[in-house]
Amino acid sequence: MNAESRLHVLSDKVRIVMVETTHPGNIGAAARAMKTMGLRSLVLVNPESFPSADVTARAAGADDLLAGAIVCSTLAEAVKDCVLVVATTARDRRIPWPVCGPAECVRQMAAATENGNVAIVFGRESSGLNNLELELCNLVMKIPTNPDLLPTDVPSVDPGSGGAAFFLDSQAINFARLAEQVT
Repeated sequence: MNAESRLHVLSDKVRIVMVETTHPGNIGAAARAMKTMGLRSLVLVNPESFPSADVTARAAGADDLLAGAIVCSTLAEAVKDCVLVVATTARDRRIPWPVCGPAECVRQMAAATENGNVAIVFGRESSGLNNLELELCNLVMKIPTNPDLLPTDVPSVDPGSGGAAFFLDSQAINFARLAEQVT
């Protein structure tokens, strides 16, 4: 399978899961980033406000993703059929969890999609994921952020910017694979 076909399969089997989103605009921003990156599956765990006019306004052309969004009451329900569940974070954790950067995470996700669905989980805007939710995840992806910020300045990574950074990295890997096949 060529790299372009592989990217299409990856986007079909990867879902973005947002846990207890409090600001509806973040759901819209995530949908817009997903549409831009070619992702189609959005799962919301107990969102404070969905659907809403704020969500739709921020989605800017990703209304189809919003219409297809699945709302669950728990993270366990949202990821029950996934073979790989990736938590996202911008901060270091004291608990020893398997942690990787975006590039390594993409490699593991690409391999996992051979066997089923993959979820990328974004936690609450104010506090991220709690430890019980992290226990449902196979690994943690640390998304690089500005090292000059204090940990309290960036308690979590929103799915709009974090997702975009992650998928730009994944696009780079796929383009590199495509280049290897051409040369």
